[in-house]
Amino acid sequence: MNFRVLGCYGGSMPGKFTTSFLLDEEIAIDGGAISLALTLPEQLKLRYVLLTHTHIDHTYSLPFFVDNIFSRAKERGIKITIYSHKAAISALKEHLFNNSSWPDFTLIPEKNPLLNFVEIKEKEEFRIGEFTVTPIYVNHIIPTMGFLIDKGDKTAIFVGDTKATKEIWKEANGRRKIDVLFIETSFPNRLKELADRSGHLTPIGLAAELEKFQHRPRIIVYHQKPEYIKEIEEELSALGNPKLELARQGAIYRF
Repeated sequence: MNFRVLGCYGGSMPGKFTTSFLLDEEIAIDGGAISLALTLPEQLKLRYVLLTHTHIDHTYSLPFFVDNIFSRAKERGIKITIYSHKAAISALKEHLFNNSSWPDFTLIPEKNPLLNFVEIKEKEEFRIGEFTVTPIYVNHIIPTMGFLIDKGDKTAIFVGDTKATKEIWKEANGRRKIDVLFIETSFPNRLKELADRSGHLTPIGLAAELEKFQHRPRIIVYHQKPEYIKEIEEELSALGNPKLELARQGAIYRF
């Protein structure tokens, strides 16, 4: 199980790409940086997107990715499937792939469209190749899911954007072993009110969430707002948790 960090930030600045992770070669988790971080041959290997929610820092590159591969995908019979919950799929149809913001690739080409949406439901696991995915709602300002991802004897948790939450910890604590946790921390402690209002964590908030988590795996922290990276890093270090590290754009984590 390999996680490549295409983008790991909750905002955009030069050299800082928004949230997107590549799971092995065929699955993306969120779409903030697919077209920015992957070469065209790499984009052509991608088949599936697990979408936590539809905020723009998680969907930014999806239209460009689909556009980039369209001609070659048509020639090769490639289809792209986006898995997400009902509210996210409705938002993608209404606001993004709607022929106004961007062409509706669920209808192009007419006989065999490139893009397909699949609705997933909480705690109903589904399979993508060797992976089993269990979606769980977390606590953001719009409907948002995190994912428990199993491959063989390895299990990863990818927590979507969230403030204090419960269900994903209950599900995780019922597992025998967790190998890695990817979790957000967006703002420094001094901006707790903004974090709460926008549905995000601070380092202190992260520490409180980890108290609910019975496992002690490697912890990869992502989704920092770029202007606060140094401040957040210092506050995370002050927590004194040796398992905890900041995600690095371009890094590959192998489990």
